[in-house]
Amino acid sequence: MNIFKRLVTEKCPNCDNRFSKDAGYCNVCGYGNQKAWTQCQKCGSSVGAESNFCWNCHADLVSQDTQKTSGGVWRREFDDIAVRIPLQFPGEVLNQGVQVEQGTEGYLFINGVPEGGKLRGGYTEQRPDRSLLDRLFQIEGGDDRVEAVIVPSENFNVPVQVFRGISLREGGEIQASVELTLSVEDILKVRSQLLISRDSVTTADLENELLPHVSNALGNCVGNMSRESILEKRYDRAFFDGHIRQSLVNQLADKGLRYERLNDISVLGDFMEEEIAKETRERLRREGLEEQFQQLNDAQDLEQFRAKLHHETRLSDKQLQEIEMLFSLESKGKIRSKERELELGEAVHSEDIKDIKIRRNLGRAREVSEFTDERMEEALRVKAKKGEIENALNHQSEMNQANVRIHLATSFSGLDRDAILAASGKETRADLIKLTETENEALAAQIPPIRKDFTFSGEPEGLKREPTKLELRREAVGILYAGVNADCLERLGTAWAVSHDKIVTNAHVALHAMGYIENGLRIWMKFAGAEVPPIQVAGMKIHPEFDEHLYKSDIGEHAIPGCDFAVGYLDGRSPSQLRCLTGGLLRTLRVGQSVSYLGFPSEGIPGQGSNTASPHPLYKTGYISALTDFSFADVGPSQAFLITHDLGVAGGSSGSPLMDDKGNVIGIVSAGTMHAIKSSDPQFDGEAFDKIPTERVPSGALVNFAQRIDLLNVLL
Repeated sequence: MNIFKRLVTEKCPNCDNRFSKDAGYCNVCGYGNQKAWTQCQKCGSSVGAESNFCWNCHADLVSQDTQKTSGGVWRREFDDIAVRIPLQFPGEVLNQGVQVEQGTEGYLFINGVPEGGKLRGGYTEQRPDRSLLDRLFQIEGGDDRVEAVIVPSENFNVPVQVFRGISLREGGEIQASVELTLSVEDILKVRSQLLISRDSVTTADLENELLPHVSNALGNCVGNMSRESILEKRYDRAFFDGHIRQSLVNQLADKGLRYERLNDISVLGDFMEEEIAKETRERLRREGLEEQFQQLNDAQDLEQFRAKLHHETRLSDKQLQEIEMLFSLESKGKIRSKERELELGEAVHSEDIKDIKIRRNLGRAREVSEFTDERMEEALRVKAKKGEIENALNHQSEMNQANVRIHLATSFSGLDRDAILAASGKETRADLIKLTETENEALAAQIPPIRKDFTFSGEPEGLKREPTKLELRREAVGILYAGVNADCLERLGTAWAVSHDKIVTNAHVALHAMGYIENGLRIWMKFAGAEVPPIQVAGMKIHPEFDEHLYKSDIGEHAIPGCDFAVGYLDGRSPSQLRCLTGGLLRTLRVGQSVSYLGFPSEGIPGQGSNTASPHPLYKTGYISALTDFSFADVGPSQAFLITHDLGVAGGSSGSPLMDDKGNVIGIVSAGTMHAIKSSDPQFDGEAFDKIPTERVPSGALVNFAQRIDLLNVLL
């Protein structure tokens, strides 16, 4: 055969035909080349990488654990530091080639001894020497253990939260939030020390191991310092870096890790908050904003006052942020004052003290995030409101300028029309107009150009009621349904927008949707309200670890199927999006916490609970009943992905966003407890018992389930 042809082609292992090395599959039998092969973890056979089932044993490849060598891919989850992957058929894997995920390095171990060099991110076509190849083929029938260990190839960050107060020499305490930047230095120590008796190590695992050392380092660093010195050093990252490095460098080296740097640190204490408040107040005084702050501090309705500030003061966003930050700090001061009072009778009020400390420690991170989101929402609403009011003023001015001036004067003075007539001695409306134009010109001159609270005899076109926060969130939720065109043929469940072009629902809902797509139908998303037309869903992606077989089994005898998440891609733009709670804040969820969801339960509800042409989601509230893993085991916060709650659910609720009391998405409604009973419909009277169909009825125990939202990260 032509030598050149041999160089640019390869032999198909199925039919012996030669085809181009750049081709994905044989052009005669369709068999995949080595770069398009994957490996069945059940029998070890090589199959096409795009196959859903093994060609040899017919095992379901989709349901196989993606953290093993599925398709010759060595990968980590986003928060994994090190993962051990046992190789049952190493010869098959290494002869076909290995795909190492970007940002990852892979190492091969035989009986604990490293073999060869590291495999960097990308596709590695294995061509080991003959002796190694012989050993690998002998391993197939022997007792040797072959495994891969994969670690990050780049620096990675580990957050450490020191919520337990660090005592100071002069009394009081501080808390700290630290982010460390580390790297892998010795793969042998990583395998022997970090991966001892476990197959993976996450950033949460390492945080728990480093927490006492970081706490001790900070205690040694600031324990004997004066408050003034701590205030001076609170921004000096290099100062804290030296003490933490000295405490951790040997601890990390023993585990095969290198301490790179202190990436970030936040130190906060009661006395520091007071100092920050003083500095902010002085800056506001210099800028002439003390009066506005005092108004904010005295305001009963904070939302109303914020809007009033936007409309009447012309303050910049930065100035408003400083005013509200000072207000927040002084509000915390009131909580601390209450705490000091309670400490005087600690024996009687110990539970109250504990509650205050929990709210103080756990609430700070939330306040920063929630305050930023509320300011952004407020700015957008105020901007829209300002435009509406200006349009309304222009409209009313053209129709009846005098009437507008009367209402403005009435609103500003705080008096009703009859009171003004009686006080001025005027009897007619015309007299009042004249009075407004002449005698009260000084009063009219004081009226700000834009106000929220003036009234009209008839509401001009364009002036609408400001939507509530719940209504704004409602616009991001909708019904997912199937149809030939935009007309609904079959409802599938609830979905909601996580970005302008992505929606989130359950994996089991997406599986139904894909079934309709295979039958020639299209999938549509109809957001709440009649204004937004249905948007076609261009495609869907299911969480790679969702277990379809477990979902279809009898849930009463098994664990809850985990990772019940899917993402849909919109062929259009969503009208609104929901915000997901992220990071360590999800670990602060607690039993008894109030939660809610917006969704479209339809099973057994008249009219299916909503109108598809103009859907309005139902708002349900309740409490968290338990936080466990998917096998209902009592685990730590880092693994408590199953949220048991008492919110009423029914068919159609699947995919609904589960929210905290601030409207942040903390999970997705995934399952409910149902009982199957025989139908009581009269049309089945006289039928044999086994011929009467069953109906699903929700359990009176109200034990229903949602899954924590950080499982969605792998799909975004």
